[in-house]
Order: sequence, then structure tokens, then C-alpha cells
Amino acid sequence: MNNEQRLEELFNIPRMGHAALEPHNSVRGLHELIKACFNPEFVMVEIGSFQGVSTMLFAMHVQKIYSIDCYDYVVPESGRIPSHDQLFVDAEKIFLERTSDIKNIIKVRKSSVDAAKEFEDRTLDAVYVDAEHDPISVRSDINAWKNKIKVNGILCGHDFYLPHIYTILHEEGLINELYTYPDSSWSVIIK
Repeated sequence: MNNEQRLEELFNIPRMGHAALEPHNSVRGLHELIKACFNPEFVMVEIGSFQGVSTMLFAMHVQKIYSIDCYDYVVPESGRIPSHDQLFVDAEKIFLERTSDIKNIIKVRKSSVDAAKEFEDRTLDAVYVDAEHDPISVRSDINAWKNKIKVNGILCGHDFYLPHIYTILHEEGLINELYTYPDSSWSVIIK
């Protein structure tokens, strides 16, 4: 399968396989972000890879991608939600099947904050934040990774429709050169 065929295939798979294929749950907008901001020499991190659809898209356009996902569901305020466990077990299995032949994906099964400790500051070209979506987790992810990105590198993520994303980026002084994309992805330049 060539890249155009693989790209078309990815456009037709929902990011979250248990939900409908809609603009927010598609990688078409993410592809626009990649075309606008990324280059083939990039080394990047994706936080929250789930079933691997976005990971595969990134892998088509960068030198190396670290896929960070703990494949566990814990609500920060109240703890585990056992009914979600099977969803994440299944997601990891699908991720492994989809990405088994893609050599530039490095899977890291850890929490975002723990994984960030393994990367030197200013060594990454881009970080894409799309793990837990609550304000506490988003702020923790951004703060754990923003200094890992090179100057003029890209901090980006998903779910810009959530009002707290803009608030967090603003409070952290990260709204310079803010761009948004049709799938609710966003990007800022690290200064």
C-alpha cells in the first residue's frame, strides 16, 4: 500500500473507534496541521495514542514518533472507573496490530508526566497532547512537555473546542502564533 492509499484509509477510520466518524473524530484536520507545521526530520511525542490512527498519520510524516499512553483510565478526582478498563485493553491491542510494521514508532507505556522525565529539555521538534481531557491533566501534560520542545518547535494537541484548553495555553503564556484546525487540533510555536 502506498502513502496515498494509506492516507485515504486513515481518513476513513475514526480516531476513537468506538465513536462515529465525524470531523472531530477524524484525522483530516490533523493532516492539515502536519502539512502546515511538520517536516520529515521531526522527532516528536504523541501523548495519548489510543488505537493508533493519529500515530500512524504522524509516522508517515516524521522521522520518529514516541507514542506515550498508559492505556489506563483513572479519573483524577475520584480514581478508577473499572467499566472503562476493557476499552483500554482493546485499544492497546488494536494499536499494536495497526502499528506492528511501522518502524519509526516507539511505544512507551507510561503516564505522560512519568514519560516526560526520560526526555532532555529542548530535544523534541513537536509534542501533540491528546490524552485525558480534564483541565488538571491537560495542564499537567503541557507543563511536563513544553520545555522538552526545541525553540521554534511545535506544541500542539486536540480538543480545542474545550474552553479550558485556550485558558490553560493563555495562563501558561503559550498563545503566541496559535492556530486551530477543522478537527479541533491546535498548535503554538514554542519560544
